[in-house]
Amino acid sequence: MNSKIIGYHGTHSKNVDSIIKNGYRLSGEKEWFGRGVYFFQDYSSITNGFEEAKLWAINVKKFKKSAVLQSLIISTKYFDLVDNIEHRKYYDKLRKSLTELHKKSGKDIKDFHDHIIFNKLSEEDNIDFIRACVDAGRNYGYYSIVVRRLQVQICVRNSNCIKENKCIYKE
Repeated sequence: MNSKIIGYHGTHSKNVDSIIKNGYRLSGEKEWFGRGVYFFQDYSSITNGFEEAKLWAINVKKFKKSAVLQSLIISTKYFDLVDNIEHRKYYDKLRKSLTELHKKSGKDIKDFHDHIIFNKLSEEDNIDFIRACVDAGRNYGYYSIVVRRLQVQICVRNSNCIKENKCIYKE
């Protein structure tokens, strides 16, 4: 089934024209979900993708002049950890297998990261994009089971599934 998603990408305002003309540049393999272009998505009334993209550009990247692009993402080859229970079960199975291999090789589990799972998944299953929930408020200095600031993030690994880009905010 074709999935159509609107994603929001925060960036420096100087990058807007280049992205619209030439497309996005993929991030490195060690990012959260591995190599790809990262977007935020609206999800019900729980999270606002536009606001999260804007806040990321301003607060995380510390851009003096920020911008938010809105992109249409279309594909049948995606991995959805938000709304697909079977995908979550497969992720858990793969995570268990890969963490066991990691420990058996003598490596510390603290050195294991999610991008290892997503890179393996993408190699095996030819995934165009990954969609997952992230707790943006997880680093407030103490452990909490409460998800304080949910984000739905998308990592587009195949930029050919990004069909439209437009700037919707620019300082």
